[in-house]
Amino acid sequence: MKKKTYLQWTIGSLLFLGITYQVLITAVLPGIIQSQLASLADQVGIKFFQVSNPHVGLSGLHIGFHIGTDKAPVLNVSSVGVSYSVSGLLRKKIKQISLKGLEFHCAVQENRLVVNDAGLMKLLQHPATDAKAEDESHEKGSMLLPFEVDRLVLEQATLICIIEGEKYRLPVSLALHWPDSEDKKKVEMLCSFYPRGQEVVLTGSFDLEKMLGSLHLDAEKINPMRFSDLMHLPTGMDLQARLDLAGIADVSLSPFGLTYISAGIVFHDPRLSQGKQVVSLLGKDDEIPSMRAKIIATQKDGAWSVEVKKSTHSIMLAQQGREVCFSEASFAGHGLISDKEHRFHFVYTLPLTVKDKYIMFHAPDTELEADVVKNQDGGLAISGTLAVKDGTLNLPSAGVKADGITMTIPVAWPRSATALQGEMACEKISHQGKELGHLKGKTEQQGEEFLLSMDFTGTILPGLLARFEVKSNFSSPGEALLNMSIPPYQLMDFNPAEVIDLPQAMNVTGQIAGKAIMSVGENGLSGSAELSLQQGHLNLPDREITIDGISTSITLPDLPNLNSGPAQKLHFDTVIMKYIFINDGDFLYSLESPESFFLEQGSFKWAEGSVHTSGIRFYKNQISKDLVLYCYKLKLATILSQMGIKNVTGDGTLNGRIPVSLKDGEIIFDESFLYSTPGEGGVVRIGESDYLTQSIPIGTPQFAQLDFAQEALRDFDYTWAKLHLVTEEENLVLQLKLDGKPAEPLPFVFDQSVGSFKRIEANQGQGIFQPIRLDVNFRFPLNTFLEYDQSVKEMFDSIP
Repeated sequence: MKKKTYLQWTIGSLLFLGITYQVLITAVLPGIIQSQLASLADQVGIKFFQVSNPHVGLSGLHIGFHIGTDKAPVLNVSSVGVSYSVSGLLRKKIKQISLKGLEFHCAVQENRLVVNDAGLMKLLQHPATDAKAEDESHEKGSMLLPFEVDRLVLEQATLICIIEGEKYRLPVSLALHWPDSEDKKKVEMLCSFYPRGQEVVLTGSFDLEKMLGSLHLDAEKINPMRFSDLMHLPTGMDLQARLDLAGIADVSLSPFGLTYISAGIVFHDPRLSQGKQVVSLLGKDDEIPSMRAKIIATQKDGAWSVEVKKSTHSIMLAQQGREVCFSEASFAGHGLISDKEHRFHFVYTLPLTVKDKYIMFHAPDTELEADVVKNQDGGLAISGTLAVKDGTLNLPSAGVKADGITMTIPVAWPRSATALQGEMACEKISHQGKELGHLKGKTEQQGEEFLLSMDFTGTILPGLLARFEVKSNFSSPGEALLNMSIPPYQLMDFNPAEVIDLPQAMNVTGQIAGKAIMSVGENGLSGSAELSLQQGHLNLPDREITIDGISTSITLPDLPNLNSGPAQKLHFDTVIMKYIFINDGDFLYSLESPESFFLEQGSFKWAEGSVHTSGIRFYKNQISKDLVLYCYKLKLATILSQMGIKNVTGDGTLNGRIPVSLKDGEIIFDESFLYSTPGEGGVVRIGESDYLTQSIPIGTPQFAQLDFAQEALRDFDYTWAKLHLVTEEENLVLQLKLDGKPAEPLPFVFDQSVGSFKRIEANQGQGIFQPIRLDVNFRFPLNTFLEYDQSVKEMFDSIP
């Protein structure tokens, strides 16, 4: 009976204890935990701390808590789950703590993490106490870490951070694991966070005794355009790229902060575009082009030293047929970030090549060196120098080349209201391989405007000075305005063959001047120019040709196309070709292209009369056969005199047309003729004694005919006259036809026996005095046009 009563008592006691334990666990312990957490929060200085709905079971605990006010929340955890066993609790060990629905509110100020709670902020800055403080804490019975935890898990967490006035939300998941159940001073971490929905994995290991740790970061295929609001790209600009990030960092847990960072960034096939401008990378062979950078940052005494290792890549900028290539460009830099200053110095080498259908520019040694600092308003400021050395510019269509180009250009951002000046020079400018001169000038940047002003000093033309100005605006990249001016300059016996290819020597004297304006933009190159020559003198010594009193100007309204406006004017006072004398020439013309020249109309005075031209188009190395010279009242005696016949006088004029063409460099006259005005006669007198017979043997029938014609032309009154010009092989033949009679009887009779004229003495009779018709040919070699050979084809048709 006693045994039964003892057994019942034992079982009852156990039941009582179990019920009592259950009651303590589920009813009493939550209150104790809530009170203990509140006391712990108050102990570390956290003012606004609330615990919600604690629930304790035999194998776990669930509780939520909130730090901060509703208007200024700091930390909110919907659920803290603690997994344990009764035996583990007795040994002060917990399997896992899980936090779900966590929201952490913070801000970044001066490179520090700041929360709106002084106690929590102090705890984050100094999470560990010294040994004395820890002993005092134990004496008071407090427990900052009352249990050992095997695993801490953070799920569905969000970091809400304010940076420079902007609020950013960052989803985070975290797992902390103590791999050694006996050594709780070593902890490992696996963290994933999702900036703009893109995964970044952060792993780490920490030593809680030394309060040190290391982090490893990995991210692949990050799309930077998801952060376009942070990059502040210009309107219409688009960036396409994928980023891979990898890095390591050393971290201090007390106070919390990073002490060393080494990171690598890889941009895969980046492409930056705005409108029709595209910037991309150049890859090798079939490789996907990429840009790599390695960054190392070291912290000491609250200041970060940053170094960007040298990175090499090639960049291509394409815009409407123009290519800008930076081949094997490299970037490197270093800087310092602290509470007092933010500064970064970098060097960017940019071997530059620019080409399109108009220009080819190459500068193998181009370098941008600059400093980046943080302004008082928090923005970044850039100041530095862009240096170009040994540049070469080619303008193939114009045959112009510039060598030895150097530039030093100040760079500033934001744009400086104060003018920043640099220098520019070009050692040699040449045309078709012939040196023209050199350039020297300066650059100036003020606000959004950039100005390049240069002076050209001539080598072939000593003393020639030309001024060039290039203006561009940073708000309109790719656009520029060029102004050029050549002040009046006096040429002295200048030979253009020193600059351009000419078939013969030429000397030019006169005053030249010019100006041009050109613009470069989305539609390419456009502009206009005006060139002039005043009081000009031209001498062709090989042809014995001299032109005086030249004045002309030409307007080119559609550069770079070399076509002029219509009705360009050219005037000359005199043209002298040995015996030939032309004066008062006026022409209207237009330059249609480098291969085509159109003479619209022209007039000049010759042989005391006037000559007008028809319209004619000149092609390169060829002249149309349609040139016609319309002649009015040309004096016959003057024409013969200018053809090289000496001692010619008389009166009487001729009218008519002379078709002229050029074939293989030779002048050709096609069926041209001049004639006297009907009803108007004239007189011609040629006083030279033997200009027809000097090369003919005396006594021959031909000599007698030429002797007769020569005597008749000493003083001949004609009722009508005709003059024909015709080309025969290499000779110009001037055919003179006269109908009239000699002013005095000719000392000749016609000998029927021999069929020719015979000279007689004065006492042998009157001679011939009746009307006759003469037909005389004068021959002039075309290559000189200044010498002649004579023959008479027919002396007369009839003698009445």
